[in-house]
Amino acid sequence: MIYEFFHITLWVTVIFLLVSGLDDLFMDIMYWFYRRKYKSSLPTFSEIDSKPERSIAIMIGAWKEEKVIGRTLTIALKKLRYTNFRIFVAVYLRTVKVVRDIARKDHRVILCLNPQDGPTTKADNLNNSYACIKEYEKQFGEFDIILIHDSEDFIHPLSLKLFNYLIMYKGNYGVQIPVIPIKSRLGKLYHRTYCDAFAELHSKDMIVRQAIGSYIPFAGTGMAFNRKAFHYLESKSIEQEKKMEEYYKKHSNPEAIHAAEEELLKDEQEIRGSQDENKFKEDPYPQYSNIKIPGWDDDEKEVADKKYTTARQYSILLSLLVVLASIGAFYLINMDIFGGKRVEANEMNLQNEVKNETVISDNQVESDNHITKDEIQNKTDDNSSSNYEIAGLTRDEELDVFYVNFSDGSFSIQESSFTVESSAKNRIEYLKSIGTIDEHEKAKIVEKTVSSRTYYAVCIGEFDSLESAKELASKIRN
Repeated sequence: MIYEFFHITLWVTVIFLLVSGLDDLFMDIMYWFYRRKYKSSLPTFSEIDSKPERSIAIMIGAWKEEKVIGRTLTIALKKLRYTNFRIFVAVYLRTVKVVRDIARKDHRVILCLNPQDGPTTKADNLNNSYACIKEYEKQFGEFDIILIHDSEDFIHPLSLKLFNYLIMYKGNYGVQIPVIPIKSRLGKLYHRTYCDAFAELHSKDMIVRQAIGSYIPFAGTGMAFNRKAFHYLESKSIEQEKKMEEYYKKHSNPEAIHAAEEELLKDEQEIRGSQDENKFKEDPYPQYSNIKIPGWDDDEKEVADKKYTTARQYSILLSLLVVLASIGAFYLINMDIFGGKRVEANEMNLQNEVKNETVISDNQVESDNHITKDEIQNKTDDNSSSNYEIAGLTRDEELDVFYVNFSDGSFSIQESSFTVESSAKNRIEYLKSIGTIDEHEKAKIVEKTVSSRTYYAVCIGEFDSLESAKELASKIRN
């Protein structure tokens, strides 16, 4: 019962895994089919770099991100190969100091303090950043592109040029670039599994979706939009915006906002009163000056590419060796190359058939040393080489063989017993081929019925006495 239950459960699990893996198989096949076409459609770097830079606003929402936001902003300001951009960082009170220090050093970073005593939600924090963008645009003009990133991102140095080209010069209203997660140290199994799944989604799946004209889901980071798209969304949500303004008025914390303003004012007065006039010019995070971006900096990228190329070559070589070994094994099985001649098909089939047939031992038929004549019925078979009436069956305990005693007083050695007559005939041919039966020794098939079951016994020799039969049986045994 338990075995049957687990057997059914196993089959149900296998079927579910097979069905659930069909979509992955489809994605893999379509990816290998479209990947070359996708690569050939990508623009060249000179084509991207030649286009004039349009203004880009980068939105980043940060809550309790003081440990990583400094690294993200510093690396972006130092590594980005783009000039016409501003970074709007929406923060709560906890993350104010880190962003404020960088904003004082570089005017491209703009702090957007959330009026709520957070945390609220990421959407609310990004809406706060968007409100800062609209206030900024009132004085300095409207941006052309709005880009969204997370506070822990390594922003690719050329990504802004790509957004600029695809949106402003190719007419796209929204662009999602692949987001590749960086694996943490060994031990965080769940995180590394998630990284693999996310990387596959943003490499193969996005290419296939674009090729077949399906929708491409945005990841919440690394996504950019034409400014007109936000105008369109605003036109559809004026009533919602009014409701949000009313909500902010009712639920905002004036005391927290006032305390934050006083803290900022006090800090400004301390800095302005300081004798160190170069404090604003100092780098607040010098530890990030020489940090390398994974997959971008040439030395690390070349080493990674070399390892990947070497591993790929060895994998192809190993696969080739496995295929060749399989072909060689198949050839050796079917051809006797060591002996220099081919094994004849009929001989091989004869041996396989004899070996695969179930030999019925008379120990399973009857355990007594002597089977009486009433228990064994004789039947005549025209295809058999004998037509004898069996008088009895005697077992030789020493040699572990059976002797058939016929009614005419002669004896024969029972070599084996089968349930199919053709198998018994094949057995005789096999015994002749290996030399067990020579031309002076007679072999015959005797049909017998025991307990309503019919057997075909292969009997060797014909002797006048039991001693003569034992002599040949001993010879065959040896």
